[in-house]
Amino acid sequence: MLLEQVLRQVQPKPPTVKTAPPRGRDGYVGVRHFYWADRAGWQPITKRAEAGAVWAEVTATPTRLVISPGVGQDQLTCQGPGTPYDSTKPPDRQKIDCTHTYTRSSAGLQNSQYTATVSVIWTATWLGSGGAGGPLAPITVSTTFPIRIAEGHALIQRSA
Repeated sequence: MLLEQVLRQVQPKPPTVKTAPPRGRDGYVGVRHFYWADRAGWQPITKRAEAGAVWAEVTATPTRLVISPGVGQDQLTCQGPGTPYDSTKPPDRQKIDCTHTYTRSSAGLQNSQYTATVSVIWTATWLGSGGAGGPLAPITVSTTFPIRIAEGHALIQRSA
């Protein structure tokens, strides 16, 4: 009963997700789109319920991001919160695993945008005053937001 009570108290907030290009600005077909979660929300949560000398404690720890970039795009999984984009470096010089390259523009989709869903997977364990404990089912918390992807065409001229 105490375990059920404390599980209701462990409620991670939806992740604060940042992107580059920033949300509200168009990305481009064929150019990496960067994702990461705000590190301030990437902390373990521990809650305890007590009844006299008996207690149960649950600890939930964020472990990975799962990004569904939108219809027709491949899902990706990133261990940890991802790495913030460094605007002082060119995109091709950044060692960031949590990126997705869109293969089609969002033109023709509803509202001309993809709907991205980013989930944080939390691993959870419990411990009781009598020494019992162990792993619990993972906790998944998600946020959804629009992403517009434009398509640009380059003209290359060669000098004679």
